Amino acid sequence: MNRKTLLIIAILIAYELILGASGFGGTKGLFRIVDAQNEGANMVSVSSRFIFRRERIGPQGRYHGPFLLPEFGYSPTNFLEFNASLAGTFTYQVLPYRDYRYDWQGEVFGAKVSFTQLPVAKFGIAGFFNAARANKNYLDSLILPGPGYRALITFDFSDALLTLPTLTINAGETFGSNRFYFLGAGVEIASKVFSGILEFSAEQKWGDQFFGSNTKARITPGIKVRFPFGLGLEGGIEFGLNRATPDYTAILGLNYLSPLIPGRPTPYGSITGKVVDMTTGLPVSAQVRLLKSRYGTVRTDPNTGIFTIRNVPVGVAILEVKNENYYSQALPITVEQDRVSTVQFNLKKVQPTGAIAGIVTDAINEKPLQTSIVIEGTQREIQTDPVTGFYRLQNVPVGVHTIYTKKDGYASAYGIVEVKEDATTIKDFQMVATGARFVLQGIKFDFNQATIRPESYPILDNIAKLLKENPGTIVEIQGYTDSSGSFNYNQKLSLKRAQAVLNYLVEKHGIESSRLFAQGYGELNPIAPNNIKAGRIMNRRVEFVVIGERK
Repeated sequence: MNRKTLLIIAILIAYELILGASGFGGTKGLFRIVDAQNEGANMVSVSSRFIFRRERIGPQGRYHGPFLLPEFGYSPTNFLEFNASLAGTFTYQVLPYRDYRYDWQGEVFGAKVSFTQLPVAKFGIAGFFNAARANKNYLDSLILPGPGYRALITFDFSDALLTLPTLTINAGETFGSNRFYFLGAGVEIASKVFSGILEFSAEQKWGDQFFGSNTKARITPGIKVRFPFGLGLEGGIEFGLNRATPDYTAILGLNYLSPLIPGRPTPYGSITGKVVDMTTGLPVSAQVRLLKSRYGTVRTDPNTGIFTIRNVPVGVAILEVKNENYYSQALPITVEQDRVSTVQFNLKKVQPTGAIAGIVTDAINEKPLQTSIVIEGTQREIQTDPVTGFYRLQNVPVGVHTIYTKKDGYASAYGIVEVKEDATTIKDFQMVATGARFVLQGIKFDFNQATIRPESYPILDNIAKLLKENPGTIVEIQGYTDSSGSFNYNQKLSLKRAQAVLNYLVEKHGIESSRLFAQGYGELNPIAPNNIKAGRIMNRRVEFVVIGERK
């Protein structure tokens, strides 16, 4: 090897220690896999890479040597990138004789368009042209003469959560005297300093058997390290998956990333906050996340509820706090340069819930009604089924609730229900129409007296239940007799019996007396003939008439 060759190698090695890029060719990527994204507007990357490999030449021979790629990349915008690289080889030949050789092999020029507006899924298309020298002798099948393209898809799951990996898929082809197509995929798990990489790639000539003996396929584990001031180091080992691929290839590279036009340093501040229970004021252990940023999640101190986030860009930031036992909360906070902004989150505890269901019917004819069902003290209101009268209230907090049903022409019906966790409480309603008339037969009194006989109590108890569920109704209790006895006697007796029913409802069931009015009608308004026994039994009755509704 002559002095000139050694001098060139020494210069390149020194250059390698200062500069470096993310993927082969100067574009953002893994090793052979190209990322659909670029480094960002106004960013320049300069890099160089050694590729040490061993290949079979005959039954025993080997080539050893680095493959050098001084590489350059520039992104004028977030969606456009240009790149170029110089391709050369330095080889050490073992058989049939020892030989050292270094030679430039050509240049590669390329561009990439990125579509990164969507969260997670990023798309891109990369085009390139390999300007090879006539006496080329490449040791890497990636640098094939002629134009080509790559279709790019990157799933950047760190958009959703900073600690999630990035998956990139490439497919493309190279045109020229020999037409090849390329397929590959890679996963990168990134942290602030280190990134782990696993990559698969393969090239195959058009017309060859898919993944046949001539396919060059490899799998590459690797690592990247980020240093301050835009410097980065990368390394990986390619393992050939078939005989057409070198046994192994060691990759070593450095990169340097910097804005083309230096901007003003981003000012930062800090946020300190506290998360407490809204009711008790006690500290809550919770996850705190800075929305619309690449910051990870921090946890509050379980004993104090305090958290701190440092190096937050100046401006309005939105913090979200989560705990599985509380409702999530997000608050904006203004971050000032070199200052600590404070915030407190008062979380409302998530209540266990259940359900309330039932059927609403007319109290007289028992037909289903379409009505509104309301939980008192809330804005929740649903409609019953118009055919069946059925309703169901979901996600009702556990506890005791007052619900009511309302409908034009009917008195509102109320009910008190206890909701239990993950259970359904049944509550049916019978609604009373304004002007409705209940004819109660079977209410028995002592002969010629106003004393209610005990066997009549269940009938009146049901009436009391209906009155309680319809607390707005105003009812007239009407007493009637048959025509036996004098008219005046029957009037007085019917009034006393109506009053006895009123007293029973007030004293036994606590119905408000202001809702009830007693009136005796004697033998008036018979509903059956009085000249037969069966008719007289029917005429001895008590009726309830809804005469209004309290507002």
